[in-house]
Amino acid sequence: MSGWDYDTGDLHRPQLHLVTLGDIDDSGVQQLASATGFLSHPIGQAVRRQTFGLSSVPPSGAEGIILSSGGRSDRGHLLGLEHPSYKPKGTPLGGTVLYDANGSAISLVQPNLRVVHASDVQVTVQGITVRVRKDRVDIGAMEAPNAVMTTAGPSTTVFSV
Repeated sequence: MSGWDYDTGDLHRPQLHLVTLGDIDDSGVQQLASATGFLSHPIGQAVRRQTFGLSSVPPSGAEGIILSSGGRSDRGHLLGLEHPSYKPKGTPLGGTVLYDANGSAISLVQPNLRVVHASDVQVTVQGITVRVRKDRVDIGAMEAPNAVMTTAGPSTTVFSV
């Protein structure tokens, strides 16, 4: 097409390319990311778009798409970054998994809620805290909990205030 005004017409011709994430700056109101695009083209200061209610910082090497207005990477927006090494596999249809690069996950699959963490999990609901560690469960305040009394005597794994 001839007659395109570079500053206005090209803005309306988006291009999509696959990219590999380099670094992310999460210190401002928007995440700014560097990436490597088509034919190892370096992309710097592209805005990473996220969904309301969820903020994440994917590790370097994550893959996604850059939407470039007018095909210019300085007008780029990164979309859908996913790292193939950390993505949970085998999630059933309709399931959701919130995960990180450390192996922690919250899984909502069918009627089940599953929390996975390498060392411990702490949940507080309406002022009541439950902390699950590798070898014990604490219920209530975390300062000086007492062993829960069972019919067989004091528990060695469940503690409460």
